[in-house]
Amino acid sequence: MTTITVQARDGAYSVQIDGHASYGPAGADIVCAGISGACYVVAEGARALVAAGLADLCDVQAGDGAFKARVTTHDIHGRIACGCWYDGLVGAFSTLAAQYPDNVRVMGGGARE
Repeated sequence: MTTITVQARDGAYSVQIDGHASYGPAGADIVCAGISGACYVVAEGARALVAAGLADLCDVQAGDGAFKARVTTHDIHGRIACGCWYDGLVGAFSTLAAQYPDNVRVMGGGARE
């Protein structure tokens, strides 16, 4: 089971992913592949927010069966942009969880502040 924890609070937006989906054999697991692909998009989006001056901090860490991304911002324009990034990642991971409920779960993801 892959657990995806998302959080948005006080200008900080984050996603943390732990575990393997175990939908198929290692190297051929389409659910893990989907999650991995989404992680690349999330990471590049976070870096782009910083490059555009819309986020103050971008911290991305990845490993086998683990991924973490966090962005922070301090102004209204950054909150709008980071909020859109966050909404997109919550939507993508929630769609995967809905399609593969035995393999993926999303925790958190309530209304962003």
